[in-house]
Amino acid sequence: MQATSVALERLYELFDVPPVRRRVQHDGKSAIVVRSALWEEQHQVLWELLVPSSGSASTVQGEVVRISGRIQNDLEGNEGVNWDGGHKRMADAFLVHMASGVPLAENLMSVAHEIVSAVKGKNGDARRLCELTVKWAAQNPTPMKLATPDYDR
Repeated sequence: MQATSVALERLYELFDVPPVRRRVQHDGKSAIVVRSALWEEQHQVLWELLVPSSGSASTVQGEVVRISGRIQNDLEGNEGVNWDGGHKRMADAFLVHMASGVPLAENLMSVAHEIVSAVKGKNGDARRLCELTVKWAAQNPTPMKLATPDYDR
């Protein structure tokens, strides 16, 4: 990792370009706080803080952000061409996670269930899942350790 960083710094110098801002990830222990105004910005900040470059997140909060973002990207970005059973298990896990900690209000959980049912058929408002994720994460600022998921998406 250090060798990669040194090489990258050298490339920045050679090409006389400003370095890309280093990614700062959440420590997994302190409260998860996002101070952006719009839920879209909040979801992006949560993604940058909590979602690893590959694989599942270490916290439930990170995983719900990752799942909602992946579903939105898969359905809206490439029309679900890669959609499979792993995606469906991931969508089911989303609902389990959203019911943990301090769950969303009953009416919002009903909305989440309806959307997940629709997205499992490659329809539904995936953006709304991201919005619900932000609401849930705000209600659950204390990181919750994620158990190993039963999906590989």
